[in-house]
Amino acid sequence: MTEVIVFECIYSLQQGARLAGAMPLRIANQYPERRELQAYVDVYKRKLYSAHGLTGIFSPKFELKCRVSLEHFKQFCLQQEDIESCHINPFPQIAYWSYNVWEQGEIAHPGLKDAAQQLLNAVGINIDIASTPRHSPKFLAYSNFWVGSAQFWRDYVGKVLVPISDFLDEHPNHPAVVGVLKDTTHTDHAPFLPFVVERLYSTWLSQRNLGFSSYEFSQEIIETNLCNNQFERLLFCQMRADIDLADVTGRYSPELRQRVTHMCQIFQQHFFDYYASRPHPHSGKPIQA
Repeated sequence: MTEVIVFECIYSLQQGARLAGAMPLRIANQYPERRELQAYVDVYKRKLYSAHGLTGIFSPKFELKCRVSLEHFKQFCLQQEDIESCHINPFPQIAYWSYNVWEQGEIAHPGLKDAAQQLLNAVGINIDIASTPRHSPKFLAYSNFWVGSAQFWRDYVGKVLVPISDFLDEHPNHPAVVGVLKDTTHTDHAPFLPFVVERLYSTWLSQRNLGFSSYEFSQEIIETNLCNNQFERLLFCQMRADIDLADVTGRYSPELRQRVTHMCQIFQQHFFDYYASRPHPHSGKPIQA
């Protein structure tokens, strides 16, 4: 791989570039509720991805979330061979108390799975959320921190994200559009849509035979640097041996899956309770219901 280009979204005239090593990308931000989706569509339609080895669009919070520099991640990408995409997941601990991105998403944002499936069906995208397999740590890519080849952009962005965006434009009153734009609970006010888009990348990878690489954090780094509080550390330490064994052997029993679901429910309730009165480390403010 000869080049890795990362764009940083600039949504307003008052916003300055903050992510060292990224190329500022000023977008119109006509639809703030769509977040990165509008940036992916903009880069795709302008073909800004076509001249580089790997191209991505990152939030300025990349280094705050991942605890590594963008340059470090780009160097990692350059060392990979025969890949269509490469990603880094700022929340690797979530793999230890969730079966896949949709099971976790439904607990964090009740109604997400149905809203996502209704949208995919309406757009005509052949993704069945219910059949999504186990997402081991290598598949997770929360926060859209991925870079892809020109072919990956054509296949994934061009055939999934762009049709979704076009459908939102053309059918604003469609029940699926109304449903996916309903508000959910998060550190900031947001609809379901960005959390659907965030999960489609992992889903796409896990349902296709693509060459990809994921940046791996050591378990020590996950525990000491990436878990955001003592409860997360406790949960990670309690679950990691059983989950790692299940992922290595491919034996993910119904009992373990049920246990993981219960742990995810407990984690999410703790998250809501804990950050209701405390600033979240990534937003600097309590969650907004």
